[in-house]
Amino acid sequence: MTNSMPPQTHFILYSGSPEGTYAHVARAITRRAERAFVELIHERNIDVGDSYKYINRLSDYFFTLSRYLNHLQGKKETIMELR
Repeated sequence: MTNSMPPQTHFILYSGSPEGTYAHVARAITRRAERAFVELIHERNIDVGDSYKYINRLSDYFFTLSRYLNHLQGKKETIMELR
């Protein structure tokens, strides 16, 4: 997916097609789960192996998927203006 899109050079906001926006929301939910997962790991001092890497990569996947879906549908990304 990444190779078929222009490189990302700015922070982007949730925007674009409904499908792309849903993928952004899925990413946000995954990131929330990741934060809760880390809290649990620290509270219980447990070894989780590679499962942390998986959930982290899953949020990256949803971000890339949202950009890809918007790219396929010709939707422009909304750039976040930093002040």
